[in-house]
Amino acid sequence: MKIAKPLLEGIKLVALFGAVALVVWNMPEHEQTGRVGGYGQLAVSR
Repeated sequence: MKIAKPLLEGIKLVALFGAVALVVWNMPEHEQTGRVGGYGQLAVSR
């Protein structure tokens, strides 16, 4: 079981980097609304 813990930590790191990469990758598509502005408009429309 000594291999399981580092493997789990590695998977967590990959998942974290993957999530960040996904957010950064999708950002240019929403440049016209702005990163924070898009969320602001979402909150106001409710």
